[in-house]
Amino acid sequence: MSNILLIETSSPICSVGLLSDGKLKILYEETGGNIHAARAPEFAGRILEKNELDAVAVSSGPGSYTGLRIGVSLAKGIAYGKRIPLIAVPTLDAMATYFVKTFPVSENAVVIPTVDARRMEIYAGVYDSSANQLEEVKPVIVDENTFSEYADREIFIMGSGVEKTYETILVKNKKKVNLLQSAANMIFLAQQMFENKEFADVAYFEPFYLKQFLITKSKKKFF
Repeated sequence: MSNILLIETSSPICSVGLLSDGKLKILYEETGGNIHAARAPEFAGRILEKNELDAVAVSSGPGSYTGLRIGVSLAKGIAYGKRIPLIAVPTLDAMATYFVKTFPVSENAVVIPTVDARRMEIYAGVYDSSANQLEEVKPVIVDENTFSEYADREIFIMGSGVEKTYETILVKNKKKVNLLQSAANMIFLAQQMFENKEFADVAYFEPFYLKQFLITKSKKKFF
């Protein structure tokens, strides 16, 4: 029997769950601005009160700089305090894997999980029908020609950047999937990585921010 705490804070959705023997046993979720610092520890605490853990898995990005930092800090603290392994689950890999295992697609299909970024930018990865990565995760400026190289294939788009992507690109075989970042998406990869002992170093692991957080200096002079 294995119990794995799941933490997903890469988006405005604060999502924490418990994976027990490969099945999602508990899921707490709330959406809102600046809630992760309060809600993620609260949700994790509820689970820790009644369950012993064998590992803690955290969505490792890309996504919100602040959200990722909060989730990873919480996961590392729990892993260190309880002396259990830390599993770093790539956010978009998890979404693609969950989708193809839950909603089987045609062999020729491509799966594009996205994370919303500023303006017309997203973070995206491209995967085949078995969730093998066809293109590395990277920032993408969305325009009418984005993903046009897959125009002859069925395209499934999901994640927090789905709306801007679906409405802008001109490929005909596109499909919008109602699947956002959630701890529930992590169940397959987290279990697989646990069984394969693919653990992150608790002391040195850092989230996959993809882009550095930009701090704008004020132009006002106070002296």
